[in-house]
Amino acid sequence: MIKAKNVSTGINSEYFNIILSKLLNLIMKDGKKNVAYKIVNKSVLLASSQLNLSHSSELLTKATFNASPDLEIKSKRIGTGVYQVPKAIDMNKKLTLGLKNILDACKVRKEYTMMERLSGELVDAYNNKGIAVKKKEEIHKLAEANKSFAHFNW
Repeated sequence: MIKAKNVSTGINSEYFNIILSKLLNLIMKDGKKNVAYKIVNKSVLLASSQLNLSHSSELLTKATFNASPDLEIKSKRIGTGVYQVPKAIDMNKKLTLGLKNILDACKVRKEYTMMERLSGELVDAYNNKGIAVKKKEEIHKLAEANKSFAHFNW
């Protein structure tokens, strides 16, 4: 794994630069990366001040991993039936799905600006609450209900 160093705090945090770059690219619209960077930077600082955290890298990584599902459900056709087969996912896809869950939850929230919505959802995901964590738990419940079809996973 790539060890990234957060320049502002000086703390080593695995996955921090990977999560930050994925989040920037998912938020970015029409190639405006500076706007996306300002949104992410201000929202992470706002969320870390709400939680009284000194390291923003800890907030971003923990919130992303709390919203990331460990399993996914794939439809597989066997004979005449279609089964929902649970599959384990790798770390790269896990991080991407976690960030997409957080951003989808941000779009549903009622705050006025994207910065406030993202900071609120990051705080909720850090505390294992919120819409993104609920979506992850729904995926896990569905996988648990269909674990009898796991032998079709090839």
